[in-house]
Amino acid sequence: PQVSQARALLPLLRLGRVDEARSHHLAGYRRVRGNNGTQEEVGLHLEFCALSRNEGRGLEILAENRPLFEATGAPLSHLAFLTGVEVLLARLVEDGHADTPVAGPAGRVWTARELAAHVRTEADRLSAAFDARNGTSAVGDLRRARLAQKPLLDAPLPLGLRTSVTRPVDASTLGGTAVTGSADGATPGSAPALDVPEDFVALVTEARNLARIGHPGG
Repeated sequence: PQVSQARALLPLLRLGRVDEARSHHLAGYRRVRGNNGTQEEVGLHLEFCALSRNEGRGLEILAENRPLFEATGAPLSHLAFLTGVEVLLARLVEDGHADTPVAGPAGRVWTARELAAHVRTEADRLSAAFDARNGTSAVGDLRRARLAQKPLLDAPLPLGLRTSVTRPVDASTLGGTAVTGSADGATPGSAPALDVPEDFVALVTEARNLARIGHPGG
């Protein structure tokens, strides 16, 4: 069911069946999280978060699925995952959050702008290779259609999720004021320098808070 749930997310949203879309996201994502065999479905959940204006939730999902950036063996599914990542990052950049820290391939700290460029290069390479092999533009056309989508709602779709922050982000790791709060609200300090550690909890906390409070993105 997780495959059909992921593929139904945007059609349900477009039909205004938001309760079903929410239910499919909450139930379906739990079944695909962190699974190399469901890269395409994770990408669809990321896309859903972007187009339902739940970018903060999308960043959390991105952090939970960081190992998928290194997944091999299913290039078409990997392309679908990368395209979902790019849809999410494009929303962040367009909304002025280009310097928001995000979870990307391990080994360095990424901003939304940097990861978007990295993902775009790899995804363009993969789609071009498929189209060259097949002698059509079908794979690239599908990718371009996904990237051209705009949010389907005027306000975030309530997902009924709340993640309490049990400890503040260490101010020394951010070069400024620590940010505390929850997924449903936070009190911003001054805009920090975005030097985020590899630590998962700090990464997710800061990413969600910045997306929720409207960080100016540099």
